[in-house]
Amino acid sequence: MDDTFLVVGLGNPGETYLFTRHNVGMASVELFAQTFNVTLKSDRMSKSSIGRFKIDGKSIIAALPLTFMNDSGLAVKKLVKQSGIESLGNLIVVHDEMDLAPGRIKIKRGGGTAGHNGLESICDHLGSNDFVRIRIGIGKPPSADQGANYVLRRLKGSDKTLLIESQLEAVKVIESIIRSGFESTLDQVR
Repeated sequence: MDDTFLVVGLGNPGETYLFTRHNVGMASVELFAQTFNVTLKSDRMSKSSIGRFKIDGKSIIAALPLTFMNDSGLAVKKLVKQSGIESLGNLIVVHDEMDLAPGRIKIKRGGGTAGHNGLESICDHLGSNDFVRIRIGIGKPPSADQGANYVLRRLKGSDKTLLIESQLEAVKVIESIIRSGFESTLDQVR
């Protein structure tokens, strides 16, 4: 249905990955659900934790895949099928982005994956890249060989504060896309 939005936060499940750069998408969608007093509950069929609610009469499904990041597409494909959304423009994926400065947020629809394994998995399983992405900047590691450690290390101090601030901003962007549409939000986020 055109009035249904599926909002998916990418990350890795489990406490080990809390407050890591790689989980900023997952944490943002969890915060988005909490903003509307919704608790996400495990759903075996979709391999995700999900919560359902409404904003301005539009049905919202907030979801956190319980697969690991590299297999996000398995859960997202099931979620898309279960939600009945007719247009992938109503699929909003929130994720970390190394190509943006820490805390910076940009949105786009379609396009490449910039080597992001979670996005690649989603594109492969859906057979399309025509969904909305909210990209949350985490910056680049000091060197390419430090990538995994950089995105999976727990943040502390000012780095953690910046991550939390970017999550709060991402919640506003998600809500704006749902209430005002992608194009209107794109004009505000540039």
